[in-house]
Amino acid sequence: MAKKFLNNLSINNEYSLPSVDGTNGQVIETDGAGNLSFVSKPVVFKAFTIESPATGEGATLFYTPEAISLSRVAGVLTSAAAATVPYTVRFGTDRSATGTAANVEANVTSTSTGNLLTGFISPAIPANRWVWVEFGTVVGAPSSINLTISYTV
Repeated sequence: MAKKFLNNLSINNEYSLPSVDGTNGQVIETDGAGNLSFVSKPVVFKAFTIESPATGEGATLFYTPEAISLSRVAGVLTSAAAATVPYTVRFGTDRSATGTAANVEANVTSTSTGNLLTGFISPAIPANRWVWVEFGTVVGAPSSINLTISYTV
């Protein structure tokens, strides 16, 4: 059975553990002077604009040398008329292969407020993977789709 440590526990008289528990997902960080504290992992944002998205096409977004965890994808269209762009974020070691779907196909329909995706079937992307987007059946003729992907390392 695990026991909680006293709040005055130190390691080699150099590091003092925090006196309170962190919250879910936080990590311990040092300030360089021997003080440890719980902090939230920083969120990284990557933004992409893909011109003239078309049915069955896709675009390579980035390569990640570190394992990451997706937290959300925000998308908005540039279009003169109503349009829908379904997309799936995928990842894998071989960009020419099918890869693993990170989300169930999601739709971007808005040209103003955008659409937000926060639910993923595979949010954890291992290190050394390509990340790309594939489009389903596009409706209308959107000029571009803008995607912002948020993740933690």
